Amino acid sequence: MTWTEIVVADAQSDRGEGLRGEGLGGEGLRAVLAELSFPAPVWVLVAQAHSWGADAESVDMLSRLPTKDYQGVDDVLDALGRPRPAKRPRPPERPPVPPPPAASPGPARPGAAPDGTPTRPRGAAAGLNKAAQHKIVGEGLAVGLLALDVEAVTINRHLLESAFAHAWGGWTCSPVFPQVRAGAEHNDILAILRSSARRKGKQIANWSTEGEYSPRLRVSSTLDQAGLAVGKPAGIAYHQWLALARAFVSQLDEEAGAIRYRSGAP
Repeated sequence: MTWTEIVVADAQSDRGEGLRGEGLGGEGLRAVLAELSFPAPVWVLVAQAHSWGADAESVDMLSRLPTKDYQGVDDVLDALGRPRPAKRPRPPERPPVPPPPAASPGPARPGAAPDGTPTRPRGAAAGLNKAAQHKIVGEGLAVGLLALDVEAVTINRHLLESAFAHAWGGWTCSPVFPQVRAGAEHNDILAILRSSARRKGKQIANWSTEGEYSPRLRVSSTLDQAGLAVGKPAGIAYHQWLALARAFVSQLDEEAGAIRYRSGAP
């Protein structure tokens, strides 16, 4: 089973149809067990597989493991006699994009700090409805992740919401989008990604949700041009989308299958 064959229910459930087919391979098993706290006994592994809707063959395979506390996913793979997924060296980070040159000293415009960073909703952004704000954030995050050579991120709701809450809470531009929530009780990241996939009409970037969340560029332009175009209605610069994307991916573990980078990325 490939990484992309792991399917979780979308709008109302985190489990749904679950896992089917030929049993769990190394990468599939790693994704299923990624949210567990290790060490973990056999019954916890079996319960986790059940909660993901794993097929009977996979559940039986786990239930017949030797009784002990397993120290991690690799320990489980070794006990099953399954090869560990090959680790690909993470591509080096691109050189940071320098911020625009500082403006000459002068009075700060309303709603912005002296360096031009937005401090509250202003201008066109203040008049955007919730759907429009979700669209801009979804496109901006997609452009930022593409600039970091990200091919796909996890479909695990807990991991996505945790990463978005971390990134959004530290992003200086988040006050520009008052209708985007990233709190413990209400987190809009799944709604942002799913509505992007369903949206019709012209888009600068969007997200594919076919078994995984993959950012896609929808215009024939450079990423920095796309980033500027996405942020224009709200006054957000390209380097600010990159800052949001870097904070987001810093919370996703590649070895645990929470994020995948493009093969052969520079």
